Amino acid sequence: MMKQLLAAVAVVVGFAGCAEAKDAKLAQFYSCKGTDPSGGAYQVYMETAQLDGVNVYRQWTPSGQVIVFGQGFYDKDRFIAMQWFGGDWSQPAVMEYVIDGKTLRGKWNYQGSAAIFPETCTEVKQADIPKPTEPPHDAADAGVGRV
Repeated sequence: MMKQLLAAVAVVVGFAGCAEAKDAKLAQFYSCKGTDPSGGAYQVYMETAQLDGVNVYRQWTPSGQVIVFGQGFYDKDRFIAMQWFGGDWSQPAVMEYVIDGKTLRGKWNYQGSAAIFPETCTEVKQADIPKPTEPPHDAADAGVGRV
């Protein structure tokens, strides 16, 4: 019994250390840099949360425009997600982040492209980044923006 309890505690502590969240409803904030499909560099900010048991996130530009929302799941040291972007949120993409302490090392691909694009996100404090100026389309359905 004691071995099972210690194993359960180790798993919970290990997962909490990877996800950097002690409270599942506590949002996390990241500053992200990556490469866009044209080969140019971009910077966005990301908010992640677990709402009603669903892991959700949104990304916005330095000017505050929300450009991505998505949801995903954890698999050991990875966060794998489906996301939507584009003016009408109709462009799907797949994102995979490897969780490395306070850094997320990601790669993504969007519908119709064979290329894989890198993205690295570093955890930051909410006070250190601009706030989004708009919620994503259908934010209530996506669960994003209710944080």
